[in-house]
Parts: sequence; C-alpha cells; structure tokens
Amino acid sequence: MRARGVDALVVVGIVAAGTLVAAILRPPDPVDLPLQCTSAGETSGYYVAFGAETYDSPAAPWFSARKAAAMTDALHRALPRGTTVAFASPSGSLQFGGVPDDFMSRPSDVAPEQIASTTASGTITRAGKSGSLTATVSVTDRGVPPCGPTVTRRVRLADGTVVDLSPGSALAYAPDGTVLQLGSDDLVTQDELLDIVASPGLRVSARIPGETSPLPPVCRTSTVEGAPTFDRARLGAVSRALSNAWDDGPGRRVELDRSLSELTLSDGSKSGACIEVRTSASGRSGSLTLGIAGGTEAPRNPDVHDPDQDLSSDHVQLAGGAVSARSRTGVPSVVVTRPSGTVITVTAREDKPADVPYLSTADLEHLATAPGLDVDPDGTPGEALPVVRDVVDSAWTLTADAGGRFSTFSDPGSGTVPPLASGVIDAGGVTVVSVGRLDRTTGAYDDSTLLGIDTVTGVVRWRAPVEDLVSCLDTLLGTTVVCLRADPDRASETSLVAVDTSTGDLQNMPGGDPLVGIGTDGDALYSVVQTVTPAGESGPTVLRKGTLDDPAADWAVSTPITGGYPGYPGEVVTVGKDVGIVRFGSEALGFDPVTGATRWSRGRPDSCVSGATVSAGGVTTVRRMTCDQSSDPVTGYEAIAVDGRVLAVVPGPSYSYDEWDSSTADLPLLVGSSAIDRVTGQVLWSNDALTATNGTAVVGDVVLVRAPGTAEVSAFDLRTGTRLWQQAADDFDPVTAEVGGRAASVVAGPDGSLSVQLLDVRTGAMTGRDLLGPTEDADADGHGSVVDSSAGLLYVGSDQVALLE
Repeated sequence: MRARGVDALVVVGIVAAGTLVAAILRPPDPVDLPLQCTSAGETSGYYVAFGAETYDSPAAPWFSARKAAAMTDALHRALPRGTTVAFASPSGSLQFGGVPDDFMSRPSDVAPEQIASTTASGTITRAGKSGSLTATVSVTDRGVPPCGPTVTRRVRLADGTVVDLSPGSALAYAPDGTVLQLGSDDLVTQDELLDIVASPGLRVSARIPGETSPLPPVCRTSTVEGAPTFDRARLGAVSRALSNAWDDGPGRRVELDRSLSELTLSDGSKSGACIEVRTSASGRSGSLTLGIAGGTEAPRNPDVHDPDQDLSSDHVQLAGGAVSARSRTGVPSVVVTRPSGTVITVTAREDKPADVPYLSTADLEHLATAPGLDVDPDGTPGEALPVVRDVVDSAWTLTADAGGRFSTFSDPGSGTVPPLASGVIDAGGVTVVSVGRLDRTTGAYDDSTLLGIDTVTGVVRWRAPVEDLVSCLDTLLGTTVVCLRADPDRASETSLVAVDTSTGDLQNMPGGDPLVGIGTDGDALYSVVQTVTPAGESGPTVLRKGTLDDPAADWAVSTPITGGYPGYPGEVVTVGKDVGIVRFGSEALGFDPVTGATRWSRGRPDSCVSGATVSAGGVTTVRRMTCDQSSDPVTGYEAIAVDGRVLAVVPGPSYSYDEWDSSTADLPLLVGSSAIDRVTGQVLWSNDALTATNGTAVVGDVVLVRAPGTAEVSAFDLRTGTRLWQQAADDFDPVTAEVGGRAASVVAGPDGSLSVQLLDVRTGAMTGRDLLGPTEDADADGHGSVVDSSAGLLYVGSDQVALLE
C-alpha cells in the first residue's frame, strides 16, 4: 500500500548482504534554486495503492523484474561508504518491489501511470547505529512542481535533476521524468542523500546491464510466533543442503530456472525461508514452491482422533521420525514435520497437468527429509499437550485425558453415535460418564469406556470398556447401569451390557432376538425385540418385562408397533407410576407396567406422532403429526391419561423445544401452546407465544419461553398464564438444571469464557459465577452444561467434568 507524498509504502524485495562501498563519483556541487513552495493547504492528495504487486504493470511500462534488479543494484552501490544493509526478508532488504495493481481514492482525471511507483526499504547500519531507508521511484510528465511546505532547500544537479531537500528526505525530479524520493533517519546526511539521487542507475531511462537477471518472485511461508529465526549463516547452510538434495535426486531429470541455493527469508519474517522456481522436464513445465519454518511441536504420529490433524491430507510416518501430510487434491504437495520441529512445505504444479506428474510425492519428500534443513538443529521441541482451563472454585475436576490422548467426555445416554452430548448418570455416590476418542474420518467413537467417578472426591473408582454403545439408560436397574450395544458389522446383532456402579464389574448379556430398545423403572428391565419367524422373516414386535438374566421373566406381549429396528438410539421405553410408554419414530404406545396390556397406540397410517413424554401424575403428552411427510407436519398436541383416555387436544402447529420440566402433579400441565388440568383435561389458558419457540422450560410453577430468532425470554405463571416478566437475552442458553428453584444455564461469553447463570424465574433477576476464563479459541471447550447430582451441581464439558462448590 502507498500514498503519494512523503508517506510510507508497502514493498517487496530480496536479501542483500554485506558492507557496501559507494562506487560513484561525487557530482559537481549542486546549484541552489529559489524556493517557490506551496502552503500546507495546497499539497496534493494521497492515493493509496492496494492489491497484488507486479513487475509487469501496464501502468509502468518502464518497469520490469530486470529493471527492478538493476535499480536495486544501483541503490546499493550508491549507499554511503561503510553502510551495511541489515539481514532481513526481501521487503526489508532495499529491493525494489512490484507496482501495485490498483489504487484507492484516485480521481478520475489522474491516470494510473501518473502514480504507479516501486519502492525499496530496509534497515541500514553504520558506525554501530541502525536506521531506516526508503526509496520510491515513479514517473511524471508534468515537469517540476512547486516545492512542498516542509522543503528547506531546492537544488539542481549537473544532469538537470531538481532536488527538494527536507529534514530526513530528498525528492528528485529528473529530466527524463523520473521522480525519486528518499527517506531516512539521521544516519544519512543531506549531502549523502544528494549522492544517492544522483546515481544514473536510478533513472527510469537508464540502460539495464546485459548481465542483469530478473528478480525472483516474492515468497511467503507460514510461521509461528516465538519460532527460532534464521541468521545469515544458517540460511546459507540450509540453502546449500537444499541444493545438494535436489542435485542428488529430482535434479538428475528435472531442470530449474535457478538454483535452490537462492533460498530467501519469507517476506516479512526471519522465522521462515522459501523459494519459488520454474521447472521443466521432457517438454513439460511447471513450478516448485518450498517453505521452511521452525518452532512447531514435535511431529505427532498420525492419529485419526487428533482434532488438529488436517483431514484433507493423508498422514504418513516417515523414516527418522518425521511425519508427512500428503495432499489429497491430486497436486503433489507435502507438509513434512521433522523431529526438531522444523516444518517443510513443498508443492509441485504443472502448467498442463498430466496423469503422472514429473515431480512425485516421493521427490518432494526426498527434499523435505534431506539432512541439514532444520532451522534449529539443536532444538528439542516438546510434545504439545492439550490445554484445559481450570474450572473456577471447583471441589474437583477430572479431565478427559483420563481416557487417553485425544479423548473427550460424552453423555452415556447418547452412546457412541455423534453428535455426542454432555451429560452423566447419577448413581448416588458415583457419577458415571462416558469417555472415548472420536475418529474424525469415520465419525466412530473409539475406545469407549464408562468411568465411575467418586462424586465427592473426583477420584475414578472404576473403568468399564464398552465398545459400540447404542445408549445407556439414565435410570439405574438397582445399582446397575444397563446399556444397549450393537455389532458394528451386523446392526441386527444387539446385546445388553450391564455395569455394576459399585465395582465397575461388566457383564455382557446374550442378545437373543434383535433388541429394538430398553428401559427400566429401577426394579425391572423392559425391552422391545423384533422377533424373527422360522422362515427368517420379521415377526411381531414384542414388549417384555423381566430381569437381566431372563428379560421375559414377568411377561412378553405383542405390540402394534411395526417400524422398529434393532439398536434404535435413545431410551425407547419409559416407565413411570402406573404407566409405561414405548416410542419409536412416528409410533408410540402406552402400556400397563403390571400386565403389559396396551392401553393406547399411535402410528401409521393416520395417527403418527413425534415423541411421547410421561409427566408427573402419569399423563402422557404426544405431538401429533401427519404421516405423509408434508412440509408442515405438526398438527397439534394431545394429552393422554393413564387409562388411555384422551384428556385434551391442542390443535394447530406448535414448534417448541422442551428443555426442562420440573412441574409437579398438582400443577397444570403445559401441552403445546396451552396449559391444562391434569385430571379433567380442561384448558386453563393458551398463549400464541408458545406456538413457536427457541426453547421452553417449566421450572416449578413458571414457564420460560425463548422467542425464535431473538432469544428474548418471557416468563408466564403456569397456573394463570399471566406474563411475569420479559427481557432480552444475549444468546440461546438452555436450562439444564434447577438450583433452589432457579433455572441454571451455561452462558458463553464472546471471549470464550463460560459462566453459570442462575435465573430467578419469578422475578427475572439473574446471578452468575465464573466457570472458565477467556481463551484465544472461543470454541475450544465447547459449551458444556451444568447438571444436578446427589453431591451438588456438576459442570460437564467435552474436556472435563467438575463438581462446583
């Protein structure tokens, strides 16, 4: 980016090394001219350049890559005796960069040719002091303008060039139209600035020496903060090693337009080096780009569970401990991480790609693994460990690495089928969680293990490896967690797994007929199986009650369910006081837990439902929907009594996402957009605000409703429907627990911090406490949730579980 006048410019360049000695003869003394300067208010406007820079700009026909090289050489030769150009990347080495390809704020009557320019800048050192120097060259056809308001002296050189001198700068107008502007710290005197602008090689009309080679393309490679840096010696050594590796390998059959020994610092950084060259072989042509940078962690063995592993590449362990990430795009490209923490990126492209590239992945890895390419050969990078933020004021915290590297926590109720929610099973003095490693290529949850955590101390009491979980029941069968698992290769092969929460002892139970789903009331096991006829065809779906050892010990009855399939995720059977329900897809039925008799059923062809929930008092609420998958399938809600009678029907589409319900049997029941009497079914009140929500939570005798789109929260009295309060919310924060009659949520801040929000549902007053501090990655820990347990409030996230004080 550049601005006309005395402003700074963004440029590109090459490395210049060594001490420079002025090689031009001092011109005759300049002739002073009278000052005819403009006032401060009459200076010209600024034109800001942006976009890519090029050596072939139509706006600068006088400029080219060879011209830039010739002018760079002339500038270096014109520097005062004893001046050293500091070791830096191209943009800091006094190399003339390309011309920007576009300009902002350019008036229509100002042509690009009038403001196109090239700039060289860098740090120079002399007599032990350092300072900056910038040179800008452009062309004008408007002659010599009046001098600016800061000019202290105007002179004419022997060749007719007019130079305006200001403190720390010189602005020269040559007879051939060259405009040369120099800016420097106090290291360069005005007389020395005059010597530089007098150099004939800095004129746009100057002849380019025949031996001048074009400047190489500017290159950049990714670097990390705090990485080791190159010095001249190390860059030279790496350049020679790279060139030797090429000569000993691909260089025997592929030609380069210049040597890899011309490796330069990455533009704007000393932490990386790079090069881009043209290649050719057997009449084909292309390019090769290579970047080298250090300071990364030691290479990880390829692991599909690694959340930082790039899934767009195949990761391969190479000889010597390096790991190569091979691109899957079809273009030969590798990113090789060496044991020292040096990362080498090599990409080969062809102008006209062929089926078999003339530079292969093996060729690129030959270069990347060559000896001598480490930025810091003596570096001993450590293994990067996951950073887990401490939960504020927790009684204890358990991190997911208890399950091994790259492990995460998940809700046992969600099994091993992503998405994996956060949650636990409360077993009194033991909190049961699931931990495992997500295979990011297949979506499978590997090495799944149930952990029994002492709820008071946070100590892991036991571990129970359980692969291929479908789901575990939230309610214990006695002291046992019962889970359903499925064979990954034969989905119809399902079986039960029982884990004693006192000891962690695990028992695999024989499956028999394919299990559709399971449930428990704490005393008995209820299961749904898809029977198979002797001919191998599907028989009736059977509901059973019994024990782990004998699932049909009490009874087994046929059901009207027709769509069940083995291994359905979630809790298929729910049993409450005097009522049980089975739900599967668009089907549901209510049954007598004592006899198994069906009391009601819904399903195809004309009474499909979406979910069924048993509330306090045994009333079941179902969402009615069409069976033809229409665009607006929800037709209303109905409430069904324990004996199967329909208590109430609330018609019309209603889309509410139920978060929480702690209402008791003596309170009205929320059904869709209405509240009804749980005994008579009488509709007590209705409100259209409940027709479509971002979430609905019933906390005691208060209904919380989150408006769609805005997440605005309203509270209604469950008994009367009266609005209690309404307030804006920053985000959608679902209620996941209840603490002393207050609704508990986890709230994420814009800086990645998390806090627990406690909402007084009667007044809308909120109190909060910090949970996790800010992080650079706002999504680093996921959102997590708080859940109530027998020991108190737990925070459950993907990377940690903590008991809050």
